[in-house]
Amino acid sequence: MGKGPDCDAAHDHCMRDGVWFAAGNYVPGKLFRATPCFELDGKWYDFRGEAVDDGGKLFKTRVAKVEDVHAGEPLVLFMPTDDGRDKWTDVEADALTSSRWDVGVPDSVNPATKTFTTKAWPDPIDIDTARVVVEQKPH
Repeated sequence: MGKGPDCDAAHDHCMRDGVWFAAGNYVPGKLFRATPCFELDGKWYDFRGEAVDDGGKLFKTRVAKVEDVHAGEPLVLFMPTDDGRDKWTDVEADALTSSRWDVGVPDSVNPATKTFTTKAWPDPIDIDTARVVVEQKPH
């Protein structure tokens, strides 16, 4: 409820076990909406109970460490907001149903500032808002 440690590589508590992300695709220079989802009886569902069947890709992730982020490799990102809302959500349900998740590909990484850039976003993005793809498969 916003009182504990931030979700980071040591405290991956913003996503429960079994959560994957569904996205239509990923290519450098673009962002694609990522939807947290789970498999039940051979079908994929989002956390609002809707079937996820976009014919794209599925990504299993974990919280990124600075050394995990490389230019050219896809990440799932919890994107910043233009209106100054908090960097994080306060409850798991908000993280599981948020429309702020995207798949993107870093163009460059700055380990000193713990940020990366992508042509798809005007400002550097904090690595602590990224999740590294550890497995992907077609959907």
